[in-house]
Amino acid sequence: MVSGVLPCVAGAMRVEQFVDAIDQVLDRKLEPLKTLVVASYNNQHWAPASSTSSVRQPFRCEVFSAYNAVKDDSSATWCVVTGMWWPAMAATGVPYVRTAHIIGRSVPESDWVDMQSGCSRDVLENVVPMMASVEVAFDTHRVCVLPTMDDATGVESFVIYILDPALKDELVYADFSGRYNKGLPQQWTAPPPTVQERAGLGEVQATTLTFGQLDRQRLVFRGEQLPAKRCFTAHALWAVGRAKQLRGWDTKGLEITADHIGWQSPTMEAQLRKTAIWAAMQQQLHLEADSGSGGASVETEADG
Repeated sequence: MVSGVLPCVAGAMRVEQFVDAIDQVLDRKLEPLKTLVVASYNNQHWAPASSTSSVRQPFRCEVFSAYNAVKDDSSATWCVVTGMWWPAMAATGVPYVRTAHIIGRSVPESDWVDMQSGCSRDVLENVVPMMASVEVAFDTHRVCVLPTMDDATGVESFVIYILDPALKDELVYADFSGRYNKGLPQQWTAPPPTVQERAGLGEVQATTLTFGQLDRQRLVFRGEQLPAKRCFTAHALWAVGRAKQLRGWDTKGLEITADHIGWQSPTMEAQLRKTAIWAAMQQQLHLEADSGSGGASVETEADG
């Protein structure tokens, strides 16, 4: 009996050693994911369990504070795209300016992970204060923003592109009012008729500003907080690709290269990741073109 037991024991030991070896390999492969998860937990950047307004209110306050987007008396909020102040609320529960996600929740998780910004999309580098009607156009890829650098001054900025020709003559405020001022029982607050100074445009009135006036203008920030260039570039890649391949819009020679991604780290690892993201987005774009799809879903929550 002893001779029969020994081979079984030896076999069991070999199986156990094999399992241990597999566990070690898996541990090594999962280590980057573990690091990401632990870092996100420590930074408290987990996505909220609910996307309801009450749960997300603290983050909205954080965004408006970081971008210095609220007047001292809280009467108005700043939109970085229009570069203007808008009344805090048009009606109860209807804000003019919202915390707009650059990479929205409709984008697959795998694509968000590629941005290397943690587990949650609720991070300052992926969110900007944006007028609601502009956000709708942005989410539907009728508008995009690209980071650029002035070769003469070396100053970096974010440039707005109106991709949909039909959008250029539309009034930003009229689009907002047409969407949200529908049978509201309470009083509607329109923007005041006062003229504001918009960088690059001069004196502009909020109610007469068109989307076309914003074409190729720069985002206007009121503080040091800036969004991530790679997030805007990823959105622009999808938007411009769909504009050309699926919608037939003339983008006036607008081209996007891998260098627009804007990784902060110059290391080889960052370069490899940048190339991988570029390839993945191009592949996705071609798949959508082949399938004839590409329509973006519009988020209907109070904030994108």
